[in-house]
Amino acid sequence: MKLFIKQNLMSAFDHFYVKDEQGFDVYEVRGNTGIRVGLKLRIYDLMNHELCYIEQKNVSLLPTFKVFKDGVQVATIVKKFTLVKPKYVVEELGWEIEGDFLAHEYVIKDSVEEIATISKDWTLWVDSFSLDMQREEHVLEALACILAIDYVVDEESDDIKISNK
Repeated sequence: MKLFIKQNLMSAFDHFYVKDEQGFDVYEVRGNTGIRVGLKLRIYDLMNHELCYIEQKNVSLLPTFKVFKDGVQVATIVKKFTLVKPKYVVEELGWEIEGDFLAHEYVIKDSVEEIATISKDWTLWVDSFSLDMQREEHVLEALACILAIDYVVDEESDDIKISNK
């Protein structure tokens, strides 16, 4: 399964769609509007049923996000402290996420196999990246990872811009 997400989501976090390979809307993502204090996103199907809720834990040393399905927490996405390259883990699922997050080139894997690849894509939109899932059972959790990582990358790049002024 391959999904496409428009780059620079933070400017569109009020509302945007995730598309399939044919360019059709598959999911709708709605975010917190107005002043943001951490990330809060909801993923809906096209019948307006909430499928997933992502919320940033505001009191934590490193960026941490909780993922809920049907009101039950199913995953915690945590950025790990590393000296070389950033790394994320999804605690409940045993996933590790590594790669070049700024370039949207990274891999989600568990101890046995690759779960998904995220890469820059030029086929659907000029500025988009794709989520290529090996199996569909954790597509919402993988999508939550992408949204959380994109949020952290955007926040960190804003911090760098401010400190360079």
